[in-house]
Amino acid sequence: MMTRTRRAGDVARRHGLPQAALSKIFQRLARVGVLQSRRGPGGGYRLARAPEATSLAAVLDALEPTGRRRGRCLIEDRPCGGAVCALHTAGVAAEAELRGAMSSLTLADLSPRRRAPGGRAVK
Repeated sequence: MMTRTRRAGDVARRHGLPQAALSKIFQRLARVGVLQSRRGPGGGYRLARAPEATSLAAVLDALEPTGRRRGRCLIEDRPCGGAVCALHTAGVAAEAELRGAMSSLTLADLSPRRRAPGGRAVK
């Protein structure tokens, strides 16, 4: 488990990300239990579970819950009309396949130490 607590600002600077946006993401991940947060001196964020026990699907669900897009057009941000367009069926199937793949990957799989040449995760 990641035992070291990190401040969102430090992570943002290290990776060249906007601090305000990353802080909001960390807050949301803490609200749903993917991260733990601690205030005060030495405070910050850390993983609530070991990287090997945290799936990418759990992170994605925390940031955009699965049901949020249901009934929404895949092309425009509006409810689907009465007739489902041709893209809808393909999009729903592709999303289900992506969710399945993300369920089988963990945060540990993203570690550069666990990457094979060519970028594939090493199990």
